[in-house]
Amino acid sequence: MRGVKDEALWGALSSIVVDLGVAVVRTLSPRETALFLAATLKRMSKKKGGPPPLRRKRGGMTVEEQKRFVLEGLPHISSSTAQRLLDEFGTLKGVFSASLEDLKRVKGIGDKKARDLYRLMNS
Repeated sequence: MRGVKDEALWGALSSIVVDLGVAVVRTLSPRETALFLAATLKRMSKKKGGPPPLRRKRGGMTVEEQKRFVLEGLPHISSSTAQRLLDEFGTLKGVFSASLEDLKRVKGIGDKKARDLYRLMNS
């Protein structure tokens, strides 16, 4: 836009996203995406008095959704893999106390992913 600095424009758009909860903003280039993300991070930091959370808290989740949410936060765990882990082990405690061999039995978890998960859950 003429007469408006890029930072001001992206700051206004980030305000709409952060303050009003609009979830989708389209950018036309990697540069615009970077400017928008920088403005959003700056806005979120000011609003909450610290760095923004890595994962947004969502209210109103059932216990089953909360368990899947926790597992989806692990590296390389998709929603499908999280559900399969819960189907196999039943609880978060069951997943976190699973042996390396138990983890390998779950569809979608090969040797490397099982080793990485096991190492993380036992560190």
